[in-house]
Amino acid sequence: GDGREHVPTADTSRYPVESVSWYDADQFCNKLSQRPAEKAAGRVYRLPTEAEWEYACRARNSTPYRFTAEWVEGDKSGVIAGKNWPPNPTPTVPVGSYAANEFGLYDMCGNVYEWCADWFGLDYYSHSPEKDPKGPATGYLRVVRGWYWVFTGPACVTNVTLVPWKSSPFIGFRVVCEFVKQ
Repeated sequence: GDGREHVPTADTSRYPVESVSWYDADQFCNKLSQRPAEKAAGRVYRLPTEAEWEYACRARNSTPYRFTAEWVEGDKSGVIAGKNWPPNPTPTVPVGSYAANEFGLYDMCGNVYEWCADWFGLDYYSHSPEKDPKGPATGYLRVVRGWYWVFTGPACVTNVTLVPWKSSPFIGFRVVCEFVKQ
């Protein structure tokens, strides 16, 4: 994508996908779900809801995030929230470069923002179901969660939105795999 000048000699085949629209990410999930091997195994792929994404990122932790503004040399956590701008540009890195969270999920706190399935609703959570909310049924903007490789926003609660037909070098996606009964 547009950030390729930051990694000119790297093999980017293991880097997170980025510069894809929400429609591209959704289409990828649908096409993956239609593959014969996936259908035979009863696997269906989709984007996570915003609530699922946050639960996965926080790994059951509901305590407030503690910000530390200074960079610690050798820190491999990938947590960049609340930090002053990095001493050197921090480009995307191969998937799995940052430590896994308590659920074993890598790169939840860095690399790229990630598309969620939800439409954005400013007051949605004031009247949503408390358990497993799915987001508004319609909307104009789609929810993006996480943070990207040069952003210094809060962990797991950054609520960014974008129109679903736009892409960005800072936005990628991860998929949810569900098993359906045959």
